[in-house]
Amino acid sequence: MVIYGVHVCIYIYMYVSICVPRVEVLARVAGLAFLSGLPVLCATGCWWLFLLLEVFPLALAEVVIQSMTQDNRSRDSAGTTALIFCFCLVLFGLPVWALSVAGGWAAWTCSHWPTVCQTWPWPLLLLPLALASIYVATELIPLPGRPSLTSLDLGARLLLLVMVGATPVVLYINVESCFSWVVMPDLNPEVYAESISNHGARGVKWLSMPEPLWPNATEMEHSGASRADFWLSFMALKYFGALLVSVLLLRIGWPSQGGYRSLSLEPDVEGAEAQESQEVSMSSMSDRSRDLLMVVLVPCWLAVCTKLTLSAARGGQLNADSGLAWEGYDLLFSLGLTFFLLQSLVLRAMSLACYSPDDVAVASISLFPFLGDAFDTLKDSMLASVAIYSNAEWVRWLGCLAMVYLWALHLLALLPVKSQRLELSRSYLALFFLNPKQQGVVASGLGQKILRMLYKQTHPGRQLAIAAEDVPQAILASAISFEEGLKPFTLTVNLLIPAVRLLGAWRFHDSIAWEVRGWLLQEALKAAAAGRVSLCDEYAKALCRLQVCAKQDLWQELGQEQQAAARRYVQKEAKLQKVRGPLHEWVRLQLETEGEGSEMDTLHLNFTASPLMKLAHGFPSLAARCRNRSKVFLSLWGASFAQGGRELCSLGELKRCRELKVSLEQCVLDAQGHEALCQGLGRLEQLEQLDLGLLQNKIGPKVCKALGQSLGELTKLRQLALELANNEIGDEGCGALGLGLGQLTCLDVLVLKLSGTGIGGTGIGGRTGESCEGCEGCVQLGEGLGMLRNLSTLRLNVNYNNIDGRGMSALVRNLNRLRNLADLDMSLRGLAIGSEGFEALSRSMETLTLSKLRLDTTNSDLGPEECRALGQGLQGLARHLRELDLQVAVCVGVTKAEASEAPEALRLHAEGCRALGSGLGQLSELTALNLGMSFKQDGESRHHSFALGQIESECFKAASHGVQNLRNLRKLILDLHDCDFGAEACGALSHTLVQLHHLSELELYLKVTLKPVLDWTSSSVAVKLDADCCSALGSGLCQLNLTVLKLAVHFDALTPDVPEPGELSDEQRDKLQQELFNKLSSESLAAVGNLALLRSMDRLSPELSSLTLQVAGPDTEVLKALCQMLGQLRELRDLFLGLWQHVADPEGWQALSRTLGDLANLQKLSAAFVGGGRQGIQCKGDEICEALCLHLAQWRLEVLELDLSSCDIGDDGCKTLAALTQLPNLKELSLNLTGNHRISAEGGGAQVLRSSLDQLSFQAKLQLPKTRLTFGSHRGPSSP
Repeated sequence: MVIYGVHVCIYIYMYVSICVPRVEVLARVAGLAFLSGLPVLCATGCWWLFLLLEVFPLALAEVVIQSMTQDNRSRDSAGTTALIFCFCLVLFGLPVWALSVAGGWAAWTCSHWPTVCQTWPWPLLLLPLALASIYVATELIPLPGRPSLTSLDLGARLLLLVMVGATPVVLYINVESCFSWVVMPDLNPEVYAESISNHGARGVKWLSMPEPLWPNATEMEHSGASRADFWLSFMALKYFGALLVSVLLLRIGWPSQGGYRSLSLEPDVEGAEAQESQEVSMSSMSDRSRDLLMVVLVPCWLAVCTKLTLSAARGGQLNADSGLAWEGYDLLFSLGLTFFLLQSLVLRAMSLACYSPDDVAVASISLFPFLGDAFDTLKDSMLASVAIYSNAEWVRWLGCLAMVYLWALHLLALLPVKSQRLELSRSYLALFFLNPKQQGVVASGLGQKILRMLYKQTHPGRQLAIAAEDVPQAILASAISFEEGLKPFTLTVNLLIPAVRLLGAWRFHDSIAWEVRGWLLQEALKAAAAGRVSLCDEYAKALCRLQVCAKQDLWQELGQEQQAAARRYVQKEAKLQKVRGPLHEWVRLQLETEGEGSEMDTLHLNFTASPLMKLAHGFPSLAARCRNRSKVFLSLWGASFAQGGRELCSLGELKRCRELKVSLEQCVLDAQGHEALCQGLGRLEQLEQLDLGLLQNKIGPKVCKALGQSLGELTKLRQLALELANNEIGDEGCGALGLGLGQLTCLDVLVLKLSGTGIGGTGIGGRTGESCEGCEGCVQLGEGLGMLRNLSTLRLNVNYNNIDGRGMSALVRNLNRLRNLADLDMSLRGLAIGSEGFEALSRSMETLTLSKLRLDTTNSDLGPEECRALGQGLQGLARHLRELDLQVAVCVGVTKAEASEAPEALRLHAEGCRALGSGLGQLSELTALNLGMSFKQDGESRHHSFALGQIESECFKAASHGVQNLRNLRKLILDLHDCDFGAEACGALSHTLVQLHHLSELELYLKVTLKPVLDWTSSSVAVKLDADCCSALGSGLCQLNLTVLKLAVHFDALTPDVPEPGELSDEQRDKLQQELFNKLSSESLAAVGNLALLRSMDRLSPELSSLTLQVAGPDTEVLKALCQMLGQLRELRDLFLGLWQHVADPEGWQALSRTLGDLANLQKLSAAFVGGGRQGIQCKGDEICEALCLHLAQWRLEVLELDLSSCDIGDDGCKTLAALTQLPNLKELSLNLTGNHRISAEGGGAQVLRSSLDQLSFQAKLQLPKTRLTFGSHRGPSSP
């Protein structure tokens, strides 16, 4: 008994102390293990066996959880499924095995359990009630971190107990036999009408309960109309009685004040988890309580319907000809009325609000056939039961499948999905969705309320649910009629009525929606104000769908009150600068087309949000109404058009438009649609600026030819941006486009994106295949560009086409004619143009007076000749070039022929890079340089890479000699993260940086290769990492007078030379391999490299005002070195720290907090302290938060952006972080706590943090797991 009591206490403690999902799962496992092991303890008295049955499932559950949440990475679904299966097998298999070991099932005879046998089966029937009572009792215990239950939450728990206790009783006893004494007045009006016409007026006709109860099939066939009259009268009387009692109960109360918020039971998704403002009434029910009720109620109702229909079908009280006996209908209808009454009692006991009788009456309609899920479930269960007891075997199999489908549909498809669970809640918990009366608000009429109810019964989501539930049942009803003859009742109930209902919902939904259009907008605005994004989007979709199908102007038909509320909503959203959702865009679309936009001369039409895409085909009418706008911005990304895009011809209506931006990326346009677009553009004679996005639009040469002709007619065009990437225009389309561009002689700015367009004869992305034989497309495009004599800015993207050297020569041949060209951006990724192409490019740039140049040759494999040609081209720009962005990929592999002559290969590649560096060194007027270099092996040299590292080092040193000559350089960005930098390369880089005396801004991205050194002794070997290259780099940085520094260094290691197998014993080799594994891991490399680098950077320029530093895997020593380095930067104002996969202890975080407080001039801190290191976090996230906030009073920050994702923070850490809101100078705050799954959405820590943020006088952002919130003064939280 002592052991039993101890385990009960442990179980209850785990159950009531759940604060995070991990502990909650373990608590559920402990409960199951306890219940499965308890019979073993009672039967055998073997305490150790009972202890094993509890401990082993818990340990296995811990393994399962670890496998599912390790590193917060993607889960191995197959492995996790196998572990869960093994866990279930062990959990339920061990008790059976234990009982067999203990002597079989003999201990479970009545001689051992006389009391149980005498009262059986009541102990089993009341067991769910006992367990549910324990659960409810544990939830009433107040604990830190657990949200308090509201009054309606308590009422939900009482309903839960009633359901769990009543369901087994209903399943076991014959409820109808308890009312055999009932005498009922006949409520059939036809009886009294006939009596008056034949015999004059008489008294009330009384009906006794028909005998026998639950008649069989034969008795049902010979039963008269009196049976139906009695049960119909009985059910009608009970309905009106229950309705009257509910109305009287809910009528008593006080109307709510204006600030009262109606009860809201909508699903909690993303922004819906935001807490309501402090004005929310304590009588509101939480979503957890609603979900708890539904998870219990739906299986209980399914169990009652299944048991009732199966029993009735077996006993003959259910057949395909007449359906279920009236006793069955009465029993289930009585259960529904009882639950309806219980809801009204809970509302009255837990709330003082007053409710309208009309609302209560409309809510009761869900109890009627075909108007709620309760009857639909009964109907489907009846049909499946009839099929199960059919004479045909194949029909019986169909019946079993139908019954399984019914349960699976509800438990696996409807309940798990929040939107479908909401629909079920509206049906079963209708009274909990009532809005209380409000003072000063005129209530809607009964007809309007019925229309709203019909809208919910007919909207597309409901149509889909009806189809999913009724289509399989219709097939089964047809099968029964085919096998057993025509069954009118079965076909009517399961085929005819559902078909009529589905057809009526499809046919009349739009008409019903039009009648409740104002209510739709009102509910959408309410949902948006409450932060319920999913519900708001649903109503926004309904408004868009209604506007598409309506014959009248929806916005004009809305009332002025609704329009004013929508205007206020848009204005409020604009002030908060929140992410715009479909409702915001829909309202703004209406205001824009009415001339009520923020800029009367500018029109913004955004159809990108999925609900608004349906409005795209209404663009002609919108364009006609907005023809006087001079600026039009049209976003139709991914939209589909009813007429294939022919609506776009109406663009020509914008006669006064001077600036037009059209985004048609990934739109479904047919040939006529593309032609209509071109026609519409060609009519815009006043157009001066055009931005046309046609990414991935299936545009071919024919469309491109029409587009070129249309563009050629826009003679006043000064700025053109054309996006045609991923379209198969080919050489023909490219040439046609060039002809059209050549006519735009006034063009000043041209942005042309032709990536992956098949220029050169291959398909999209075509570097494969033979080079193009002709260059007609490039020739015509080049000639067209050469005609643009006024062009000052050119951005040309021809990535991943099949352009070779001759094609590039033709393309750039005429660039030297563009005497006014000052800004050139050419992207040549993936082009095998060779030295011929680069020489042509160099020649074309010699006579240009460029001040800005961006050249991207990534994946173009520059060899020595290409580097030399590119360097010569740069020399010609020495006099005018001020800004250069150069991205190159140098191919430095050695071929098989060169493998035996590695020094010669080294010389050849170094000479090419030296020529490139020499060209850079001639740019004496250059002030800003962005240089990205990567070194790549060619395919033939992958097995001869012994000299690769040396070649890379020499090539970079050769190129860096030119960079150090740029004496006027003030801003330098070096992206070398794809290079293997050893000691020599780091030394060359450091030497180069020291020569740049005027450099003030530096961004450096490196991958440093550390060299392992083997230290041999007589008995062992040690591996040391040589980090002198990091020290050299840090020393070089300290000699610069920088004001802005951005540094990100990653570390790698060379593979050391290991002695031959004969030179070491097996033991020595094992030790060496283990030492190499430990020292060459990413964590060890990062620790050694970062420590050496930060220690050498302790004398950075005191004038440094902005620092960005990214450190991977920092431990405590690295954090201390970082603090020592930061402590010297007294003028630092802007700091970004990226500490990824940190493994430091609290001492390091305390030092960092102290250092941040010592930086007196620090105004902005952007910190990303992202956890998840492979060695595990040394301290929990709560300890990190406590350490960071230890010296918070000394911080003088104005802007704080803190990312603590995946740091294992719990509710205690949230409470600690609430102190951040007390910073005296703070003006902007952003917190990211995603990935911290110990934070519960309704936990005390999250509530404390939210309350603190809500008191701020400025906008603050908070990201919790699955939640993104925006807070501000007197606004309450909202979800973008």
